[in-house]
Amino acid sequence: MQIPVYDESGKIVDNVELNLADIDVSPFEFSRAIRVYEFALHQGTKKTKTRGEVAYSKRKPWPQKGTGRARAGTRGSPIWVGGGVAHGPKPHTKRLHLNKQEKKRVFTWLFKKHLEAGDIKLIRFKKPDTSLTTKQAATLLRAIGILPFKVYYVTGIKDENTVLGFRNLPKVIVRRTPLLSIFDLYHKGYFLINEAYFDDIKSRLLLEDEAS
Repeated sequence: MQIPVYDESGKIVDNVELNLADIDVSPFEFSRAIRVYEFALHQGTKKTKTRGEVAYSKRKPWPQKGTGRARAGTRGSPIWVGGGVAHGPKPHTKRLHLNKQEKKRVFTWLFKKHLEAGDIKLIRFKKPDTSLTTKQAATLLRAIGILPFKVYYVTGIKDENTVLGFRNLPKVIVRRTPLLSIFDLYHKGYFLINEAYFDDIKSRLLLEDEAS
């Protein structure tokens, strides 16, 4: 498969050959990988007070018998307004995990889907320290033909100059190469990758020679 390489004017100047392994991911394996990332989005910091933690007296509101009203034990009972919460959320640190091989398989499978759909594109800058304004970045995306849509701009950790132009665009999400995840590839959108850091992405893919 070939990935088009664009220059700073938005024209195709080259193509990069990428031979990914022909793998098949089962629905269970795929859904499990997505569930791991969705589960990690829950911070586990929500907290509700139980009947023993609310600031109310433990005194019985009225006598058990003789008033004609329903029995009541404490003002902090969960059935009272302002009382404690029964079975409410508590802070937790539970996490699910994928091993390296599982991550690589699903990541490659999803990357290949985007590649077949023509969603993966490379951008080549003349100088590694090229700086872009937001206006220049928008013009570049328009020239490539992907601006009206959701775009992930993928670049290296050390790249700070090109990020300045893309980060303020409303439909552009900046992702560093180590942080591009299965959950990102799960969503629709274009992936514009800085060619200088494309090797970082290749190292996370399962290639044909590795699978054989």
